[in-house]
Amino acid sequence: MHNPTHVYVTGTTTQPGQLHRAVSALVAAGCLVTMSTVAPAHSAAEIVANAAEDLDAVAAADVVAVLPGAEATFEAIFAGAWGIPVRAFADVLNAAATR
Repeated sequence: MHNPTHVYVTGTTTQPGQLHRAVSALVAAGCLVTMSTVAPAHSAAEIVANAAEDLDAVAAADVVAVLPGAEATFEAIFAGAWGIPVRAFADVLNAAATR
């Protein structure tokens, strides 16, 4: 795996603390980090718009870092289908720290 510069982090809605720590660690390692939209959606159209923004961010990433238990998020599934590497968060952080 190449050393990522643009990392998309995916987790589940029950992992806000883990997501925050993951993003902070990757930023400290020098990565550009994006993650899923965290905004209330009041309609189906807003949910679809948020998902579209998330998938645009996935498409722009070098790698998708997956927190434990989040292997089946739609971001990870689409990234894999598009040929974007999907790796465990710990592996991405280790690669970033050693570049």
